[in-house]
Amino acid sequence: MGGAISDVPAAATAFSHRAAQFQVTAMGSSEDRLSREWDRLRPHFEGLYVSFETDRRPERLLDAFPAPVLVRLRALKAQYDPTHLFRDNFAIPPAEPAPSDRTPVTPETEDAA
Repeated sequence: MGGAISDVPAAATAFSHRAAQFQVTAMGSSEDRLSREWDRLRPHFEGLYVSFETDRRPERLLDAFPAPVLVRLRALKAQYDPTHLFRDNFAIPPAEPAPSDRTPVTPETEDAA
């Protein structure tokens, strides 16, 4: 068997924020009020576990995933889910294809679109 979780490099997994010794969860009847309160607290925390998050603003993705991890996840999403079928809960948009991967626009392909 492998070593302890702490032996796994943070960037090697999708859930990179493993150093916290606690988790804070809050519930409320007003999503707007809850979001306002969390925005006040957010600077004091590091990381985000998307399965519990209700604030789905795109910037929350960078709270959940460090930039290099998010780039890797978006590339995997583009490869395995390019039509964005799996978009519930907290959707990770697929990476845009590189310009060299795109079909060149010609009169024939333009008419087909």
